Amino acid sequence: MKTPRRRGAKAPAIGDRLLTPREATRKRGRKRISESRAAEIRARLVDWKQTPESARISLRALAAEISTSHQLLSFYLKRLDEWQGNEQQKEYWRQAKAIRGRADAENRSMSESEMERELAYMQAAGRCMLSSLRDRLFRGFEADAKRGQLHPKIADYLARQLNDPKAQKILRLSKMPAKSKNNLPLVSLCARKSFRSK
Repeated sequence: MKTPRRRGAKAPAIGDRLLTPREATRKRGRKRISESRAAEIRARLVDWKQTPESARISLRALAAEISTSHQLLSFYLKRLDEWQGNEQQKEYWRQAKAIRGRADAENRSMSESEMERELAYMQAAGRCMLSSLRDRLFRGFEADAKRGQLHPKIADYLARQLNDPKAQKILRLSKMPAKSKNNLPLVSLCARKSFRSK
């Protein structure tokens, strides 16, 4: 059933053209890639991060300058290193494929130096991928530790096995008492009660 428009109400329009009902209702949700400003925002954040801290404007000032929210900039800033690593990984894979592609286009086998360069690019791409996975795992462990859901033995094992400041931070967080959101006592992962009869 069609809902009647109020008297005197104007139909939504873009310029001189009236919008279709589908276009008029499509206001929420994820933007199309062509409409997204992610690349522009990341480029500005990279420039901002490379500026020395003493000469750097605040993140809020940068947000106002590029007409976006501080919250959105913070979101992109937290994942900027991971995004740069993924872009670097793609570039390494592209370089490795280009070396093999040139040899295939010339209908010849690759020379020893070409094979070494291709292998070096593939290894670099693999290191980028592992680094990205490690960062993602650390983020998950850190979130679990903040919620009090990470067993201290796991955090201790990570800190001992990995010589990484992030692992040390996770260990500190896991030893801190978690805060309850609803004022009820938290259940510890270490001390679980048994319901078996004795």
